[in-house]
Formats: sequence, C-alpha cells, structure tokens
Amino acid sequence: GRGDGEESDEDESDDEDDEEEDAIASVISKLTSLLSLATMVGLCGPKTRDRANVVLRESLTVLPSLVCLFMPSYFTSYGVIWSSLLVPAANSARANKAGEGVGRDRWLKYWCVYAVLACVLELFGGVLRWVPFSTHGVLLLFIGVSLPGLGLCEALFQFVVNEAVGLGLVTSAGFGEAGDVFVVRVIRGLTGRAKARQGLKGAG
Repeated sequence: GRGDGEESDEDESDDEDDEEEDAIASVISKLTSLLSLATMVGLCGPKTRDRANVVLRESLTVLPSLVCLFMPSYFTSYGVIWSSLLVPAANSARANKAGEGVGRDRWLKYWCVYAVLACVLELFGGVLRWVPFSTHGVLLLFIGVSLPGLGLCEALFQFVVNEAVGLGLVTSAGFGEAGDVFVVRVIRGLTGRAKARQGLKGAG
C-alpha cells in the first residue's frame, strides 16, 4: 500500500513535469513560427530570426534567475550565481562532452569575459554595495553575456582581447590588429588633466 502510493505520487509529479515541458516547448514552437512568418513578410532578416531563435531556446536555462529580479538583493545574488556560474558550467561540460568545437569556443570566450568581469566587480564591490539595485544590474549583465544570440559576450571578448594585445599581454596572432587601448586612453586623460592642473597652479 505505502510503496504503491509513493510510486503513484512520483508518476504524477513526472507527468506534471512533462506537461510543463510540453507547454514550454509549444510556446517556443509558436514563437519560432511567428519569427519565420515575420521573416517571410520582411519584418526581420534571417540573421535576426536565427539569433532570436537561439535566445528563445537558451533563455529557458536562465528562467530561474529571472525570477530573482523581483526579489531583494540577497536573493538576487543567488540568481547571479545561477546565471554566471552554474548554467555556463553545465553548458561548457555539455559542449565538451559532445565535442562541439563551436560550443567549446563560445564558452571559452565566456569564461575569459567572466574572469575580467569578476575582477572588475571585486574591485568596485565596495562602491556597488551602496548603489541601489546594483545586484539586479549584475544579474542582467550576466544573463546578457550568457545568451549568445545577444552578441554581448562576443563584443566584450573582442574588447578584452584588444586591450590585452594593446598592452602587450598576448600576441596579436589570430586576433587581428589591436586598436586604441581603453586603459591607455584613460591613463592619458588622467595625466593630461594632472598636467593641466599643474600648469594652472604654476600660472597662478
């Protein structure tokens, strides 16, 4: 009796999970059809359609962290952990196991960007604690970086590579030519202002 009751409860929970997955898959299928129709009538291009389809498929993994956007910062921090570490780690392991070259390259770029963002956030952590909804902003940032269809990770990766090449930290082979380095521009701006102030003091 008791064992049969537990098995029936497990079967019911499995059926409910299957129904939820089917409902989500049905919604995604309808949205994909709408995007295809929009492409046919010229409202968007094939590239935009494909990017939107990727975002739709991969956005399911970050749904739990999206719920944290409507919670206090303490709970939102768990959403940051989910979207910045757990989901990318699972996707990286899946891509590596499947032997997907494109997937592995994508998630390697993500971890490079994550390392830089983690250092920046740690550096300015004391200031961000006083900024309202800063944790929510960090969550949105990592959600945007983890979704490939948005192109944010690729843009940040190219920025990081450009800075590293410009500063001589890595060679430019395979990364193209380095442009003007942001860090150098900041240092030039600060030194220029310092010299200008010294000039004003000397004139006074």
